[in-house]
Amino acid sequence: MERNTQQGEVWPNHPAPRNPRPGESINDAIAWALIQQQGELHGEIDGQTITVTSKNVEELTIWISDGMIDWQQPIRVVAEGAEVFNGPVAPDLLVCLSQAARTYDFDRLRWAA
Repeated sequence: MERNTQQGEVWPNHPAPRNPRPGESINDAIAWALIQQQGELHGEIDGQTITVTSKNVEELTIWISDGMIDWQQPIRVVAEGAEVFNGPVAPDLLVCLSQAARTYDFDRLRWAA
């Protein structure tokens, strides 16, 4: 998975920390504010279903490599509990070559997105 765009401002120069809790330093309060703005992606494949959960991610791409799915069967993508895609996916040579050129990762080819 790859995040394309993030919700909200990305790493502002001066994050607005909350008031420090008793015994907490201002640096810890700033770190907490930065962590709240950090983007997170988690994914899981179960058969032909890809489940995605995220935090502060507006748009993402799921790259599909050999062995992840059965290309002969439709896939289902569920994001944040809602089905966002259900249908067939086919390997695409253009996707494969463009991603290999972009990432220089020739050991893990991506055939669909």
